[in-house]
Amino acid sequence: MILSVSTSGLSQLYRQQTTDYTKTLEQIASGKRFTKPSDDFASFMKMRAAESSVVTYQRVNDELISAKEKSTIATSIGNEAYKALSDFKKMVENGADSDALDAQLEQIQKIFTNNKQVGNDIIEKASVTLGDGTSTLEFDVSGIITQLSALDNTSSATDVEDALGEVAKYTATAEAFTVAADRQLTINENIIAAKESTAANIGAIDEVQSISKATALAVRQQATIAMAAQANISQSNLARLFS
Repeated sequence: MILSVSTSGLSQLYRQQTTDYTKTLEQIASGKRFTKPSDDFASFMKMRAAESSVVTYQRVNDELISAKEKSTIATSIGNEAYKALSDFKKMVENGADSDALDAQLEQIQKIFTNNKQVGNDIIEKASVTLGDGTSTLEFDVSGIITQLSALDNTSSATDVEDALGEVAKYTATAEAFTVAADRQLTINENIIAAKESTAANIGAIDEVQSISKATALAVRQQATIAMAAQANISQSNLARLFS
């Protein structure tokens, strides 16, 4: 019995092999298993979620660095103000004249006002929303200017001592924020590294395996072409028998 040989199945097989081969080459070129969501939707979304978290924590770190700059400046201002205010207290205790006291108070005020860059934010407050979107890291000592403004050349040593306490609180709060910001930056860097590793593990290809797969597909394509050619020859020979 002579059987006819159809090439339709071989054509479909070749088209599928071509699609698989092209996809494998794209994966090798990009280094990723997924070039589009339809390749593996569940894994693709997990990878995208990890990558999105990295972006979020990097943004938080940028804000932390900016806020830390404010708290570092605030600490420097606080230390300078504490020294100037301590000198003012000595002047009060030693009975300095009103002109000298006014001049010293003016210097103390300038320590704060000369360091303002945008409103009062640079010296009085900073706030950063952390990666979970709800927790915040902040310091707010905006009452310090009001406290110092209450002093004048008639203030007693006790009044000045109270102001010194506020300046010390201001400085300590700023220093504590700087330490906390540094600690949070370290935590975030660890989280970023973990998320990046997760995304890479989900999305990265096994290069050796992918190259082997591409080679195998190329061989199969050639074999399919050869089979299709043979099928065409067989059909031609079959037609001659009935001519």
